[in-house]
Amino acid sequence: MIRCAEGPGAGGRGVAMCPRPPGNCQATGCRPRPARGDWRPAPAAKGFTLIEVVLAMILVGMIIAIGIGGIRMSRQAAEAGEHRIEAINAVRTTQEFLRRQLSRVLPLAFDVDRTDGRNIIFVGEERELTFVAPMPGYLSKGGPYVQRLAIERDRLNFYHRMLISEDEEEGEPVTLLDRIRRGRFEYRGIDEEGKLGDWDDEWEDPARTPMMVRLDLEFQDGTHMHWPLLEVPLLIDVGGVNNAYRFFGSMDRIKEEMSINQAMLQGGAQPGGVRPQRGGHPDAER
Repeated sequence: MIRCAEGPGAGGRGVAMCPRPPGNCQATGCRPRPARGDWRPAPAAKGFTLIEVVLAMILVGMIIAIGIGGIRMSRQAAEAGEHRIEAINAVRTTQEFLRRQLSRVLPLAFDVDRTDGRNIIFVGEERELTFVAPMPGYLSKGGPYVQRLAIERDRLNFYHRMLISEDEEEGEPVTLLDRIRRGRFEYRGIDEEGKLGDWDDEWEDPARTPMMVRLDLEFQDGTHMHWPLLEVPLLIDVGGVNNAYRFFGSMDRIKEEMSINQAMLQGGAQPGGVRPQRGGHPDAER
């Protein structure tokens, strides 16, 4: 027999004896009562304290910040790499274009010097140069073009117009490179002795083309751009003017020799100082 507490029907008084095991107390309306010494407090519900929650949130925030910072750094590195590649391609493309155009300079006059009547074929200064050359096929409309390269402020601009055209005004410039800190053109020709001369930042004789053209550029800080020194040899067999200049010296020297030879011929002497025989034949006097 198990001792049970009285049910509600008994008014809460007295003690009833359960004739059966506790599993049947529900059937009899009594409830089991724990024996003495067996009472235990109910276990408390498990959870996180406020400090633990705050620490967890701080750790999660730090992990997210590190992840976002890494993504941002990788993105900036990728953009810097793309800018570097674009800068290298711009320098390479500009050098190829300038080498192509300068190496194909033609001895065609695009203007006339009104003071002495000489044709102007090539104008070279420290910050710009003007010449005549054919344009690439995808830009040309046929015929030679008057082309001008100018270093203006921090840009290298390219101007062009058709040589034979009613419109003599240049169009909008094409910017080849920008963010230039300093730059200069230099020219090299043949001296009076027929030898290759020194580099000069101004071409003195616009009626002739130089032998070589050099362009030196320096970019601004932070651009990460480098300009390899560009030296372009011009074609020396493009016309008789350049050939005479190369093999016989300057035009003044050639004119001087021609005037001497002409004076000697008019005086009855050959250029070499030998007088011609009368009758034009050695046996004429006989």
